[in-house]
Amino acid sequence: MTTVPPESAMARFTRSTANPIFTTTFASGPCMPVSIKVQNVTGDAIQVSWTGGRRGNLYTISLMYGNREINKTITKETKTVFEHLLPGHVYTVSVEAQSCAEDSRTSVNVRTDPVSCFNGTEFCLPQNTACPDLKYIVCSSYQAFTCSVLFKSQIFNHTLYDSESEDYKTMSESIETEVVREMRIRLKDDQFNIIMLGFRPGSVIADFISLLQTRDSIDVNAMQTHLSQILKNKFGDQIEVTIQSLSAQSSTEKSSTWKVAVIVLGVLLGVALVLIFLITLLYICMKKRSGEYLVEPKGLLGNFVYKHL
Repeated sequence: MTTVPPESAMARFTRSTANPIFTTTFASGPCMPVSIKVQNVTGDAIQVSWTGGRRGNLYTISLMYGNREINKTITKETKTVFEHLLPGHVYTVSVEAQSCAEDSRTSVNVRTDPVSCFNGTEFCLPQNTACPDLKYIVCSSYQAFTCSVLFKSQIFNHTLYDSESEDYKTMSESIETEVVREMRIRLKDDQFNIIMLGFRPGSVIADFISLLQTRDSIDVNAMQTHLSQILKNKFGDQIEVTIQSLSAQSSTEKSSTWKVAVIVLGVLLGVALVLIFLITLLYICMKKRSGEYLVEPKGLLGNFVYKHL
């Protein structure tokens, strides 16, 4: 007995009592490339949507931090929100259409909003474990400033959330090249550098860290004046720069390190003096036992003491 459903059905089933066979044929149709759109990013969440694959198929979506998988889900939905994330961390969001024979996997790299990393006044203290990768970069420099640049005349594109997108690379390289070259000249610091943190909407806000290695301290106002002039010369007058200094905590940590070094040196010198005293005392005791003195005894009383020691 054989039963054949209509030709328009999504799957065809063939059954025989002698040799049971189950055959499934998916509906034909193009398998469109998967494309991810980052909808919103905060300090603890990433919201994404995606298109592509075949209509009604399943998607595998995963969240990675470095080589560690944080979340993996199979769903028919075309959007999701990853929550309870850490600020200032770079996550990789990947989506794959399961029904496509060809490789349909795509991914985006997104850094959660790092602003909250720098809200506290004790960023460089050892007990502060927030944003460890940024902390290492910031606190290993002599001075550091967090910088936010508002480009009032530009319109935010959601591809600016993805650090691997062409829009992100083009804009970040444009800022890096101009700022680094001009600031090295103005500050006379050949090691001056900036680290791009990402972009935010409204209109377009670029966040980066300025790192100084020179020991000639520069205050926030001077730094802001330099950056404003450089960026306005490059991008026009519709620029607003906001800067926060992180150098105070970095200098405090360096000062604490010097204090520890001085204490350790004092302890070592104290130990050395004690050892010298003990060696001298031991030398004197040994001389007493052998009946020898550095000072020659004089008079009858001196000769008597010398003979009976």
